[in-house]
Amino acid sequence: MAVLKVDNLKVYYRKNGFLQSKKTPLKAVDGVSFELHENEILGLVGESGCGKSTLGRALVRLEEVESGSVMLDDVDVLKLKGKKLRKFRKNIQFIFQDPYSSLNPRMTVGEILDEVLAIHTELDKSWRERKIAQLLEQVGISATAMNRYIHQFSGGQRQRIGIARALAVQPKVIIADEPVSALDVSVQSQIINLLSDIREKSRSSFIFIAHDLAVVEHISDRIMVMYLGKIVESGPSHEVCANPQHPYTKALLSAVPKLELNTAPRIMLKGDVPSACSEIKGCAFYSRCPMKHPECLEHESFLMSANGSDEHYTSCLFPEEVKNL
Repeated sequence: MAVLKVDNLKVYYRKNGFLQSKKTPLKAVDGVSFELHENEILGLVGESGCGKSTLGRALVRLEEVESGSVMLDDVDVLKLKGKKLRKFRKNIQFIFQDPYSSLNPRMTVGEILDEVLAIHTELDKSWRERKIAQLLEQVGISATAMNRYIHQFSGGQRQRIGIARALAVQPKVIIADEPVSALDVSVQSQIINLLSDIREKSRSSFIFIAHDLAVVEHISDRIMVMYLGKIVESGPSHEVCANPQHPYTKALLSAVPKLELNTAPRIMLKGDVPSACSEIKGCAFYSRCPMKHPECLEHESFLMSANGSDEHYTSCLFPEEVKNL
């Protein structure tokens, strides 16, 4: 069952003010469509600048959208305004990348969490304090820490507090924007395991955004690979990683460090990523693709079934050649 349905979502930026110039826009997100299922973790992966964080922020209305729809409980989130939008926000929450700048340093942990509960629930002060204690314990922090300030916590503990804030109103969807990229490697696995445990207990659905394909494979049920504002491959995580159907995905996988000695050589992509402001004909990956064909310039890039699968999709016209890279 789909909890969230995104259809042809576009986020464009224009040089002379947002959506005010007729000049060629920067297409940060360019026609993205997907569904998020109940109690699922959907991984969104791609290199820096591909538009994955912009997509996540657009889903919670932190970015203005050019066109498209975001359906949650049969309601288009993009059409909500004022009190209706504020009331609806509790259904979809956001975990920010930087645990240092996303939490107010002038507020105690208890005040940070109480602010969310006061806005989105009708609990009185005493019940909110009990709820705050439960939330902190749920993410592995002692309830006695609720009177401490953010600077008194480590980076991993701050991210746990950010997770507790997202969980406070029991959302149906949680978007985690690179929640472990700013943390030490030793702490990353703890946060990933925490998110997995929360998914099992809360039944919430997650969109997990990251640039590290190894991390995304570990935590996600499905993976979407993003390049230059578009989804170029999607499917079950094990299938995408074991049998990639797009050369960009294959290149990302080749960059993942492995312990085995006899591994395939890394695929080094030549050239630079095209400008998101330029008019691109055909496949956006053409200029860097190691297996390009003239036909790739003649057909617009869109997702299609990979080898007849009803779960695995690719925008590559020649997926059978990817395994030979």
